[in-house]
Amino acid sequence: MFRSQYSRVALLTFLASTLPALAQAKPLHLVPDSAKTEFIGIGRPALLKVKGQAKEMAAAIDMTDGTVSGEFKVPLENLDSGIELRDEHMKNKYLAVGQFPEAILKVDSLKVDASKDRKAIPFTGTLTLHGVAKPVTGEAQVEARETRYAVDAKFNIKLSEYGIDIPRYAGITFADNVDINVRFEADSK
Repeated sequence: MFRSQYSRVALLTFLASTLPALAQAKPLHLVPDSAKTEFIGIGRPALLKVKGQAKEMAAAIDMTDGTVSGEFKVPLENLDSGIELRDEHMKNKYLAVGQFPEAILKVDSLKVDASKDRKAIPFTGTLTLHGVAKPVTGEAQVEARETRYAVDAKFNIKLSEYGIDIPRYAGITFADNVDINVRFEADSK
């Protein structure tokens, strides 16, 4: 009898402590056509600046007590640098999109300020690229507007840490360090 009462008390205590957190979690939905992922790398000689972007993203985002977490998937087949031959080499030779079709960013926590001001907020997460998962840190600016949030996040990666060969062509070497910018809007409706 003592054991079953103890089990019930433990279960009720557990439920009482977890239900409020579950009740406060709310999913955020990506606003269609709002997502844009950009990459920028500076090669050697430093005159070469390569930019590219993808305008598609899938996301599963939750907010609990003002903290956002989630998973963002960018299909790499849609990367566009503005030069068709460079895109073909980037996708097939270096990123191997046939084998690794997407980049996945899992954000652990991004504390959203309730004010409407855009402030730099640090975040942590894990980026999976080319089959390799590595921790990333960055900062994001979040603008809250009623039920909608506009997010502009930035972080930096080293291609070599993801097992990606550094592109070289005609004496020009692409940068190992690449800046990533992710912009999107999400709504709680």
